[in-house]
Amino acid sequence: MRVTGFNVLILSQWLDPAENDRHIAWARDTYAAIQPYLAATRYVNYRGGDEPADGAAAASGPNYAGRAGSKTTSHPANL
Repeated sequence: MRVTGFNVLILSQWLDPAENDRHIAWARDTYAAIQPYLAATRYVNYRGGDEPADGAAAASGPNYAGRAGSKTTSHPANL
């Protein structure tokens, strides 16, 4: 499978908790604006805390089922 699209990491940091909504909003708005240009898969470590629990599936995209099956075969104890 050939993956096309950009791999982007949007970092959003601030000090004042009172600014949470404003900064979270611009990060999400930025992501939404560039999403059409992003690859369908991504690094598992790029997941945010508010994303679905199955990060491996989100990161692997359509390859997840095959990867999960091969890991079960080669590492049955999940080591």
